[in-house]
Amino acid sequence: MKFKINSYKKSILLFTVFVIIAMNVIPLINTNITKYSPSVVEDNTPEIAQIETVALKPDGDVENQWNEGVPTPHSIYLVDDPDDPDQDYVMESGDSDLYERYTFETADIGSSEITQIRVRIRAAYLGLGTPQVNLYFDGAYQGWKNLISDLNNAHDYIWTGLNGYQTDLDGLQVRFNSSLSGMVRTNIIWALEAYASYDPSISSGVVRPSDDGTTQWLPAVGYHWIRLDEDVIDPDAGDSSFIVAASYDNGDIDEFFMDNNVQFVREVTEIQVKTYGYFVGTHRPRVSIYWNGTWQSWKTVYLPGSLYPYPAPGIGWATNTWTLEGNQKDVDNLRVRYKANVQNVPYALNLINAFYCKILYEAVDISNFTEGFLYAQSSVSHIISPVGPESVESWIDDYAAITSVENPGDYLVIYTASYKVSPVSVFEGYGWVKLVTDEGVIGKTKRFHDCLNPEVDSGGYIWGSMIVADVLTLGSGGVKAEISFWAEWNEDLYIYDRSISAIPLENGYEYISSTNPRSWAYQDDTYQDDDIHLEDLTGEYFAIYTASFQVTDDVNIDPFGVHSNGWAFFAGSNSGDYSYTRRDWEFPASFAKIMRGTILIADKISLNNEDLLIKLELDQRDDEKITIMERSLILIPLVNNFTYESEDDQIFYPDLNQDIVFENINYHFFVMYTSNIVFTDLEGEPVYDQVIGNGWAAFNNGSDTIDYTTRHHNFKAGLTGGYGAGLTHTKYLIEIMDLHGQDLRVEYFFDPNDDEEFSLGQRSMIVIPFLP
Repeated sequence: MKFKINSYKKSILLFTVFVIIAMNVIPLINTNITKYSPSVVEDNTPEIAQIETVALKPDGDVENQWNEGVPTPHSIYLVDDPDDPDQDYVMESGDSDLYERYTFETADIGSSEITQIRVRIRAAYLGLGTPQVNLYFDGAYQGWKNLISDLNNAHDYIWTGLNGYQTDLDGLQVRFNSSLSGMVRTNIIWALEAYASYDPSISSGVVRPSDDGTTQWLPAVGYHWIRLDEDVIDPDAGDSSFIVAASYDNGDIDEFFMDNNVQFVREVTEIQVKTYGYFVGTHRPRVSIYWNGTWQSWKTVYLPGSLYPYPAPGIGWATNTWTLEGNQKDVDNLRVRYKANVQNVPYALNLINAFYCKILYEAVDISNFTEGFLYAQSSVSHIISPVGPESVESWIDDYAAITSVENPGDYLVIYTASYKVSPVSVFEGYGWVKLVTDEGVIGKTKRFHDCLNPEVDSGGYIWGSMIVADVLTLGSGGVKAEISFWAEWNEDLYIYDRSISAIPLENGYEYISSTNPRSWAYQDDTYQDDDIHLEDLTGEYFAIYTASFQVTDDVNIDPFGVHSNGWAFFAGSNSGDYSYTRRDWEFPASFAKIMRGTILIADKISLNNEDLLIKLELDQRDDEKITIMERSLILIPLVNNFTYESEDDQIFYPDLNQDIVFENINYHFFVMYTSNIVFTDLEGEPVYDQVIGNGWAAFNNGSDTIDYTTRHHNFKAGLTGGYGAGLTHTKYLIEIMDLHGQDLRVEYFFDPNDDEEFSLGQRSMIVIPFLP
């Protein structure tokens, strides 16, 4: 092996042979960083860990006391491949205890924790000295290690038990100490490179105090959490604000709520409380955390301190650790409390200057989450009052509205609302809802909601829900819903809980719409919407079909008006009907000759090189005719970032809350639930008796109703068509929510009249997680 000896170092020429024999060679540094962070999918099934490695080369000098070999800066000559270096080197042949120290390029490791650093070195020396290497990490040197002399092979030097993060990786340094003894006095660094290797399974995050609970420490006035909420990390110092407990405060407690800056937590493994302060006397304070619904055992906070106040004791950090299990809900509910433990002498005290919690956890894999969902919701009620009989009044919902779009483009926009119509005895009114952008673009899918039901509850109110879904190209201005209402007399339309969602559409989505009316008479049993179909599709999709319709009794045979029902479903040209997507609509109307409404079917579908078709069926009476008008089909490709369940078994009220349940959800998500509702008169009353009732549904987080998702449904007071006959229609819930370690289910409420029964038929729920 030959070294290139620089001419400006004449003394080196005299000892070339001795250099090769007795050198301390440190050619290569190979630093492997082991870290842990999450890698799971929505069904909580862990993925196989994927080890990633990134090469980090030296990028700067901190100390350069070895003055032979190459000129400064030394780091630029040491960036070679450790296993195939060139002839440049850094060398010291004079004195011991001289240092070379280098910084490195960094890499983005997110919130993962680093637990091990492996430094790979090739060194060789012959002599009485023993050169050493040290790692600077996490604000401190981790310990000297003796180098092994080996010209032809590299050796590993490993530091374990570390707790470092991105900032520690950014500050990583490697230091060498020369050791020269005997006649041959040469140390050489040939080349170095760091390799950061990590398995993303354990992440870490920091939460800080955000509010006060109990405040018994001093000062007696003001917020204590503000005094301790400081943007510092151990070992950095805090500011001058503090809380303190003196001898007469022994046993007093200060309690703090923590912020929610740690998100997408799947499972917690460890909580560390980092406290900055000191004590005077013989006793230190204690700390506890509120976790999983209970306060954990007290732990002594081993802060620095002294027996007497003078001279002033030093201030520093102490760490208390709990190894436990938990999820996002526990992180969100985390609290910390300190208990004063002060010696009974006048000068004794406990003082806390700052604190924070470091949380180690397995995170939800968000690599496939959809980005850029937009959402708004409102419970502010509004009344739409037409100015006179048989007039129309319109209102734009500025409350549940998307007012700005950061990333303009194509979006699936869905608006839903609950409503009721003021009490009337006989009423033929209807309304419609459509989407309007700030650029003046009007959606193609105006959707009707009918209000033909007298006396559906004890007050005579008519309850219901409205929905509109469409694909729109949104600019920066946003989108709103416009609701119109036609009243026969002077009735009012009350708008209640409502929301609007906008899902960004990537390349590959399908959209088709039609305004071509298509009509079928009652003699036709099953028919197909030939204007709405897509061809040659393969894959899994989230499909939504909506249509406005009206049913008429053209020949006025039935004196009691229109009272038919029907259903719609998806069908594949090869695979047949999709049973879980059958969705019923009903339109019994008292003495009305026309009924208007909206058909909605939404589900996950799987296609294999086939066409997607829409089929409808009617169960009509007499000479009624259905006409479908404005309608659209939206098809969004699904990858592995969704969760789906469906049920077909009939389930009866009040056991509906045990229906489809998604457990331990830990992310932001879009959810759409649809079901068939069956409402039956069990008493077998005569054919002309009315089935009357109303109810509502909402999402439930496992313990509490999520109020803003409430959607009403009524059971129209029409003629049942026979003894014990039932009314059926579709219930839907569509929201964007944020659950933290909670369950998601649908909660139904039912207000029957007399002896009616309420049950569910086919139903399904799809959940699509996203990044807020």
